[in-house]
Amino acid sequence: MMNQTYGGMGGGMWVWTVIAVLAVVLLAVAIIPLSKNISAPGTSTE
Repeated sequence: MMNQTYGGMGGGMWVWTVIAVLAVVLLAVAIIPLSKNISAPGTSTE
């Protein structure tokens, strides 16, 4: 059913690309502040 909305089997692949990009961005936003707070040896650039 969903395949018809995206115009075929291959038409829905862009959805996974968007999800992957959003996942990476969310992980980066979550990890960067944590890594700064932890300030582990070798990771601090300041």
